[in-house]
Amino acid sequence: MRRFVYLPILFLLFTSACQKGGTPATDSPQSSIDYYNRGVERQNKGDLKGAIVDYTAAAAINPRHAPAHFNLGHAYQSRKDYMGAIQEYGKAIEVNPDYAMAYANRGLCQLFEGDDADAQKDFDRSIEIDGNLKGALDGYVTKVKQERMGRR
Repeated sequence: MRRFVYLPILFLLFTSACQKGGTPATDSPQSSIDYYNRGVERQNKGDLKGAIVDYTAAAAINPRHAPAHFNLGHAYQSRKDYMGAIQEYGKAIEVNPDYAMAYANRGLCQLFEGDDADAQKDFDRSIEIDGNLKGALDGYVTKVKQERMGRR
C-alpha cells in the first residue's frame, strides 16, 4: 500500500520523527544510519550546521541513502541555500526516481531561484507520482510566488 504524505503535514511528521532522544549509536555514530539519525536530532533542535555535517557524513558513507540527501536538501532549503538544496534533492531523486517529496521540494527551490519551467516539471512529476500532493503544492507555489513578488 502506498503511503501518501501532504506537504502541509511534512513538517509535523518530520518534527514528530525527530522527537527521539539520543542513543549510543547517535552519540558515537558509526554508520550512515547513525549519522542520519543524529542529523535528524540536531535539525529538530535547530542545529542546522550540525545536521548538515551529519547528513553529509551519512551520504558520504552511503551515497545511495536517499533520505540523507533529502534531509540535507531540506536543511539547505531552511537556510535559503536553494542551489545547495536543489543539488541534494537531485541526488535523492537519482537514488529514488519515485521520491515525490524530493521533486516537490526541488521544484519549490527552483521557483525561489526563478526557474519556473524546471519547477513546473518537478511539480508535474511529483503529482504524477502522488496525486494527493496537488492541493498542498498549489498552496506552496502561490506562497512562493507572492514572496518572490515582495522581494522585487
